Amino acid sequence: MRLYYRLRPRLYTDAIQGAVSSAFSKGGVLDVGAEAKRIANATGLSPIVAARDLIEVGLRARINMEFSHCQLLVCFAHVEEA
Repeated sequence: MRLYYRLRPRLYTDAIQGAVSSAFSKGGVLDVGAEAKRIANATGLSPIVAARDLIEVGLRARINMEFSHCQLLVCFAHVEEA
């Protein structure tokens, strides 16, 4: 049981990252409720905790995506000025 307990955080993290990555790669909206229930069933953790973490990771991914997009626009603006 101890070995499974040690693996659970990794399984949980991978499930959260996978759900967010899948939604972004498909260009769709993350269904937080459905994904939280699926992850909770797979890991035995609370759906509320999973939903909170999905929202947090999703927001970070969105911010990173917007920030990298803004950086690209700034780079292109500098290239066009030269």
